[in-house]
Amino acid sequence: MGAMLAYIETLPQDLKRYPLIVEQRCLAMAKTGDTLGAASRLERLIEDEGSTPERLGLLGGRYKELRRASSTEMDSSRYLELEIESYRKGMLLDLNEYYCASNLPRLYRRRNRPGDGVLAAEAQHVAATACRRGVELGIADEWARSTMLTLAFDAGDAVEARKLAEELSARTGRPV
Repeated sequence: MGAMLAYIETLPQDLKRYPLIVEQRCLAMAKTGDTLGAASRLERLIEDEGSTPERLGLLGGRYKELRRASSTEMDSSRYLELEIESYRKGMLLDLNEYYCASNLPRLYRRRNRPGDGVLAAEAQHVAATACRRGVELGIADEWARSTMLTLAFDAGDAVEARKLAEELSARTGRPV
């Protein structure tokens, strides 16, 4: 990722400001240890260029890293709220993009406020439906099937999880 950052620095200014390049720079920043800087730059990008599920998913991931690295319960709780809000907004922008929705069930269960169980179930349904849609239409990315497996596992649906694990194993040629 350091090489990616170095490469981006060689680009002309107008290209460096292109939103996709900014997104990739933020990801590289976070992966090289500047998670807070990456989150800040993503917030600015969203403010300047608008929200997309991709940007909000990237931002949610940065908040996840900050939450995990938090040394106080107050910081951890604050980042959990920001993480949930980023993924929630990303889910609402496009219900067919499953990534943001797939992160929410565990986060709502972690937060565990009144009503969070219902929100977790709703997000789980959205994510599973979006994944199934992609698979059935033949437009699923490489992560859709493993996300479906994770969602089934989290829901405690052993029958569905076993079926998906067998399908995934047959598809990849590797045991799951």
